[in-house]
Amino acid sequence: MFTDLQHKLIFSGNSPEQANLAMLSFTELMPCKEIIVNGELYLRRYFMCEHPDGAQEWLHQFVSRDGDRHLHSHPWHAVSTILVGEYTEEYIDDGEKKERTLRDGDVNVLDPGHIHRIASVSPFCWTHMVVGGSRLPQWYFVDDSGAKEFVKTSEPDWWKDCKPRA
Repeated sequence: MFTDLQHKLIFSGNSPEQANLAMLSFTELMPCKEIIVNGELYLRRYFMCEHPDGAQEWLHQFVSRDGDRHLHSHPWHAVSTILVGEYTEEYIDDGEKKERTLRDGDVNVLDPGHIHRIASVSPFCWTHMVVGGSRLPQWYFVDDSGAKEFVKTSEPDWWKDCKPRA
Protein backbone atom coordinates (compact mmCIF):
# COMPACT_ATOMS: atom_id res chain seq x y z
CA MET A 1 0.00 0.00 0.00
CA PHE A 2 1.05 3.56 -0.63
CA THR A 3 1.11 4.87 2.93
CA ASP A 4 0.87 8.44 4.17
CA LEU A 5 4.48 8.14 5.35
CA GLN A 6 5.67 7.12 1.87
CA HIS A 7 3.68 9.99 0.37
CA LYS A 8 5.29 12.48 2.76
CA LEU A 9 8.79 11.12 2.17
CA ILE A 10 8.43 11.27 -1.61
CA PHE A 11 6.46 14.48 -2.10
CA SER A 12 6.86 16.71 0.95
CA GLY A 13 8.38 19.97 -0.28
CA ASN A 14 9.66 18.42 -3.49
CA SER A 15 9.35 19.93 -6.93
CA PRO A 16 7.58 17.78 -9.55
CA GLU A 17 11.01 16.88 -10.95
CA GLN A 18 12.27 15.74 -7.52
CA ALA A 19 9.05 13.83 -6.85
CA ASN A 20 9.41 12.12 -10.24
CA LEU A 21 12.95 10.99 -9.40
CA ALA A 22 11.74 9.71 -6.03
CA MET A 23 8.89 7.81 -7.71
CA LEU A 24 11.28 6.30 -10.27
CA SER A 25 13.44 5.07 -7.39
CA PHE A 26 10.40 3.81 -5.42
CA THR A 27 9.09 1.81 -8.40
CA GLU A 28 12.45 0.53 -9.63
CA LEU A 29 11.87 -3.11 -8.64
CA MET A 30 8.08 -3.28 -9.10
CA PRO A 31 6.52 -5.30 -11.93
CA CYS A 32 5.94 -2.81 -14.76
CA LYS A 33 3.70 -3.00 -17.81
CA GLU A 34 4.43 -0.44 -20.51
CA ILE A 35 1.34 0.51 -22.50
CA ILE A 36 2.15 1.60 -26.04
CA VAL A 37 -0.32 3.57 -28.19
CA ASN A 38 0.39 4.17 -31.88
CA GLY A 39 4.00 3.10 -31.36
CA GLU A 40 4.59 5.58 -28.51
CA LEU A 41 4.86 4.98 -24.77
CA TYR A 42 1.57 6.10 -23.18
CA LEU A 43 1.98 4.99 -19.57
CA ARG A 44 3.80 2.67 -17.24
CA ARG A 45 1.60 0.64 -14.87
CA TYR A 46 3.33 -0.63 -11.75
CA PHE A 47 1.84 -3.38 -9.60
CA MET A 48 2.09 -2.58 -5.87
CA CYS A 49 0.03 -5.22 -4.07
CA GLU A 50 -3.12 -7.31 -4.00
CA HIS A 51 -5.60 -7.29 -1.11
CA PRO A 52 -7.32 -10.42 0.25
CA ASP A 53 -10.57 -9.37 -1.51
CA GLY A 54 -8.78 -9.27 -4.88
CA ALA A 55 -8.47 -5.47 -5.03
CA GLN A 56 -5.12 -4.28 -6.36
CA GLU A 57 -3.02 -1.16 -5.99
CA TRP A 58 -1.24 0.24 -9.02
CA LEU A 59 0.90 3.26 -9.74
CA HIS A 60 0.55 4.93 -13.13
CA GLN A 61 3.29 7.05 -14.63
CA PHE A 62 1.58 8.95 -17.45
CA VAL A 63 4.06 9.69 -20.21
CA SER A 64 1.62 11.05 -22.79
CA ARG A 65 -2.07 11.67 -23.40
CA ASP A 66 -4.46 9.14 -24.91
CA GLY A 67 -3.66 10.66 -28.29
CA ASP A 68 -6.28 10.47 -30.99
CA ARG A 69 -7.90 7.40 -29.46
CA HIS A 70 -11.59 7.58 -28.68
CA LEU A 71 -13.11 7.79 -25.24
CA HIS A 72 -13.13 4.48 -23.37
CA SER A 73 -14.62 2.62 -20.42
CA HIS A 74 -12.91 0.49 -17.77
CA PRO A 75 -13.86 -3.04 -16.73
CA TRP A 76 -13.64 -2.38 -12.97
CA HIS A 77 -14.39 0.08 -10.20
CA ALA A 78 -11.38 2.12 -9.10
CA VAL A 79 -10.29 5.17 -7.17
CA SER A 80 -7.37 7.07 -8.66
CA THR A 81 -5.50 9.78 -6.73
CA ILE A 82 -3.19 12.23 -8.46
CA LEU A 83 0.13 12.09 -6.61
CA VAL A 84 2.12 14.59 -8.65
CA GLY A 85 1.41 16.58 -11.78
CA GLU A 86 -1.97 16.84 -13.44
CA TYR A 87 -4.04 15.59 -16.32
CA THR A 88 -7.02 16.86 -18.22
CA GLU A 89 -9.79 14.35 -18.72
CA GLU A 90 -12.52 14.46 -21.34
CA TYR A 91 -15.57 12.53 -20.15
CA ILE A 92 -19.24 11.98 -20.82
CA ASP A 93 -21.67 13.33 -18.24
CA ASP A 94 -25.37 12.84 -18.86
CA GLY A 95 -24.76 12.42 -22.59
CA GLU A 96 -22.64 15.56 -22.89
CA LYS A 97 -18.85 15.69 -23.45
CA LYS A 98 -17.13 17.67 -20.69
CA GLU A 99 -13.57 18.37 -19.59
CA ARG A 100 -11.85 18.81 -16.24
CA THR A 101 -8.30 19.03 -14.95
CA LEU A 102 -7.26 16.91 -11.98
CA ARG A 103 -4.23 17.99 -9.92
CA ASP A 104 -2.12 16.78 -6.98
CA GLY A 105 -4.42 15.31 -4.34
CA ASP A 106 -7.52 15.18 -6.57
CA VAL A 107 -9.42 11.91 -6.74
CA ASN A 108 -11.04 10.40 -9.83
CA VAL A 109 -13.64 7.68 -9.23
CA LEU A 110 -13.81 5.30 -12.17
CA ASP A 111 -16.41 2.63 -12.85
CA PRO A 112 -17.51 0.75 -15.96
CA GLY A 113 -19.98 3.55 -16.77
CA HIS A 114 -17.35 6.32 -16.61
CA ILE A 115 -16.46 7.00 -20.25
CA HIS A 116 -13.36 9.15 -20.63
CA ARG A 117 -9.96 9.76 -22.12
CA ILE A 118 -6.86 11.58 -20.97
CA ALA A 119 -6.66 14.67 -23.19
CA SER A 120 -3.39 16.08 -21.79
CA VAL A 121 -0.84 15.32 -19.09
CA SER A 122 1.77 17.45 -17.39
CA PRO A 123 5.36 16.26 -17.22
CA PHE A 124 5.94 13.94 -14.27
CA CYS A 125 2.30 12.89 -13.81
CA TRP A 126 1.84 9.98 -11.36
CA THR A 127 -1.35 8.45 -9.94
CA HIS A 128 -2.10 5.84 -7.30
CA MET A 129 -5.02 3.61 -8.23
CA VAL A 130 -6.96 1.16 -6.08
CA VAL A 131 -8.78 -1.22 -8.44
CA GLY A 132 -11.67 -3.37 -7.20
CA GLY A 133 -11.36 -7.14 -7.30
CA SER A 134 -14.27 -7.83 -9.65
CA ARG A 135 -13.90 -7.13 -13.38
CA LEU A 136 -16.10 -7.25 -16.41
CA PRO A 137 -14.85 -9.56 -19.18
CA GLN A 138 -14.42 -6.63 -21.58
CA TRP A 139 -14.28 -2.85 -21.87
CA TYR A 140 -14.60 -0.62 -24.92
CA PHE A 141 -13.69 2.43 -26.95
CA VAL A 142 -16.59 4.52 -28.21
CA ASP A 143 -16.36 6.81 -31.24
CA ASP A 144 -18.22 10.05 -31.90
CA SER A 145 -21.09 8.18 -33.56
CA GLY A 146 -21.53 5.98 -30.47
CA ALA A 147 -20.10 2.83 -32.08
CA LYS A 148 -18.22 0.63 -29.61
CA GLU A 149 -15.05 -1.37 -30.17
CA PHE A 150 -14.76 -4.02 -27.44
CA VAL A 151 -11.46 -5.10 -25.88
CA LYS A 152 -10.83 -8.18 -23.71
CA THR A 153 -9.99 -7.38 -20.10
CA SER A 154 -6.52 -8.29 -18.85
CA GLU A 155 -6.28 -11.15 -16.39
CA PRO A 156 -6.11 -10.14 -12.71
CA ASP A 157 -2.59 -11.57 -12.50
CA TRP A 158 -1.36 -9.49 -15.49
CA TRP A 159 1.61 -8.36 -13.45
CA LYS A 160 3.11 -11.83 -12.89
CA ASP A 161 4.78 -11.86 -16.32
CA CYS A 162 6.01 -8.26 -16.00
CA LYS A 163 9.58 -7.37 -15.20
CA PRO A 164 10.82 -4.26 -13.40
CA ARG A 165 11.26 -1.19 -15.59
CA ALA A 166 14.26 -1.46 -17.90
